[in-house]
Amino acid sequence: MAAILASTGFLDISTNTYFTMGRTQSESIAGLYRLFDVMKGRNENWTNNWILMKGGLWMETEQTFCEWQDNWEVFVVHLFPGEVYMSFKLLPPGIDYKESYGDDGYFVRGSYTPYLNESY
Repeated sequence: MAAILASTGFLDISTNTYFTMGRTQSESIAGLYRLFDVMKGRNENWTNNWILMKGGLWMETEQTFCEWQDNWEVFVVHLFPGEVYMSFKLLPPGIDYKESYGDDGYFVRGSYTPYLNESY
């Protein structure tokens, strides 16, 4: 059976499209939101120099917290699907992604829990 699937290109298609599937991407974003909700509950700090969480609150500046604290109101998730992992970058709404910004973490195949880069 595996030989048949491999010869028909099924393995290539399934490997190359996993992270481009809408459900995979939406579940991954939901996993990212859950991670930040846990971090909020623990009063943690994190930044990528575009967005800042200080003491579990999303901040506009180092002294002023955002009026809205819902993750989707604070940042936009930019996803970059690959074969083995999918990286992501979090940016404030209205900021276009540039490759020079790099990424903030990644998801591995089969898990919707993100690996978040250490805070800058």
